[in-house]
Amino acid sequence: MKKRYIFSVCLLCLGFLGEAFGAPKFSIDNLLPKEKDGSIGLRDLIDSAKNNYQVLAKNDGIAKSEAEKMSAYLEFGPNITASYNYGYQTNPSSSKTDYIGDQSVSIGLNYDLYTGFSSVNKVKQKSAEIRASIAEKKYTLESLYLQIVQEYYAYFTNYSNLTSLKQKKKLLDSNVKRLQKLYNSGLSTINDVEALKAEASLTEYQIAQSELDLEQNRLNLSLLSSQEVTNMHRVGLADPKLKNLSVRSDIVALSEQAQSLDYQKRQITYAPTISLYDNFNYNPDGISSLTNDKFSNTVGIQISMQFDSMSRYMQKEALGLSYLQATKNVAYKKEEQKRDIRLYYKSLQIAKAKIKSAEAGLKSAMIAFENVSKQYDAQLVTYVDYLNALSQKFTAEATYVESLNNYEMQKANFVFYSGQELQNYIK
Repeated sequence: MKKRYIFSVCLLCLGFLGEAFGAPKFSIDNLLPKEKDGSIGLRDLIDSAKNNYQVLAKNDGIAKSEAEKMSAYLEFGPNITASYNYGYQTNPSSSKTDYIGDQSVSIGLNYDLYTGFSSVNKVKQKSAEIRASIAEKKYTLESLYLQIVQEYYAYFTNYSNLTSLKQKKKLLDSNVKRLQKLYNSGLSTINDVEALKAEASLTEYQIAQSELDLEQNRLNLSLLSSQEVTNMHRVGLADPKLKNLSVRSDIVALSEQAQSLDYQKRQITYAPTISLYDNFNYNPDGISSLTNDKFSNTVGIQISMQFDSMSRYMQKEALGLSYLQATKNVAYKKEEQKRDIRLYYKSLQIAKAKIKSAEAGLKSAMIAFENVSKQYDAQLVTYVDYLNALSQKFTAEATYVESLNNYEMQKANFVFYSGQELQNYIK
């Protein structure tokens, strides 16, 4: 009994020494995959995301808007029409087979001199739609980058959990074998053995779930980046800028879409259309013409107006209301971005504070586990104390690694929602 007391005091002294000289060293690198040749980093994933089908579809949308703008430009040119007519007529009342044949060729040219600036506003509408399409593509890219960053750091969180669980399982299996020998020698109870076996089985279940989560992260990254993801290495993000923030791309797109509605409304006008026309006709038989001339050419100016005033008025009113609705949505989105900036700035500060708290908790948990482990080997504490210390150590490791990855995610969130370009912050 005296020897056991002296040994216990010595272990307590070791605990005090551990507190005096610091906790056992912990490195996150021990819970991360080893960097191999050909392993993928965050920059590789981001660059490859440009080949994502969502981005390629946005490229097609931009090309479509550019084609529509070119079509609007071509409307400034003259309209040319050409036609050929051939007629055949018989006289059934005559005993003779009389017939009259008539053929003609006509070419017309029409050029709008004035349309109330509707053509100009149509070009402006299409230009706004192009800018909106470009902004939508940028927002799609930035959203993909954010999803990749989130999956990327979630992958390393799950990988660290899996590594820690495997270490825990290995330690539990070793203690199960040791306790089994003690039980066979009558120095331990069956409860101790079965309790450790139960914990080992639960850890094995957690390992299987963690492997599934890891595979899901890997497959999601493969889908988002449009490449097969196998081995990866972890890198951090640069600290984001907190000033001189930009308007987010989705807000730019909404603003340009609202502007296009305004230009579309301006195309509906009550102004007259003034056109210059030139019609050329050729009749080789000279039959249908009153003067029997084979050639005729008519040049003139035409002024036309539409008087369906109520229909056009309501159409213009509807477009005006759509424009007002769009501008209000833009105003709301700008306020929402201000909210997001404040929210994710606070999240960034809290994430940094969580790292310090998790680091302190990890040091304490490692000191406690080391001391309890020595006491357990000397049979000075029960298996319950050992399992509690082991679980606390695992939880502390997982929390610390998660806090590091969460800090990187909050950096990405702040960069994205503040309108900055995420790819500029990848080391």
